[in-house]
Amino acid sequence: MYGDIWTRFPLTAMFAYHQRHAALATVALSRPWLPRGTVHCDELGRVTVLASQAPAPLRVNGGVFVFEPQVREMLPDEGDHEGITLPRLIRMQQLMGYPVDSPWRAINTPRDVHDIEREIAAQG
Repeated sequence: MYGDIWTRFPLTAMFAYHQRHAALATVALSRPWLPRGTVHCDELGRVTVLASQAPAPLRVNGGVFVFEPQVREMLPDEGDHEGITLPRLIRMQQLMGYPVDSPWRAINTPRDVHDIEREIAAQG
């Protein structure tokens, strides 16, 4: 799991999905939080809709993985596995994507930390 994200979903469900598909690896596919919503434009670039905090249309690498033990041998000694291991698993057709529709946020700035702390406190 990456250390700069906040999410909440049952890992047991992701693990069961991973087992059902019998791949070497599974990655959580999240919809990123868009703090200012989305904008739709027409073909000339005129804004036609300002949507407030609409769900993102695409999924991103959610930073949560299930790896089979043999994936450890594929991990680089230094650096990030995104540039080496994940492309190799994709070429081998051994990387499954687990869709996650639960809350997910990247924590990149002090403001992100403050915002997520405030949201968690408001939930009780």
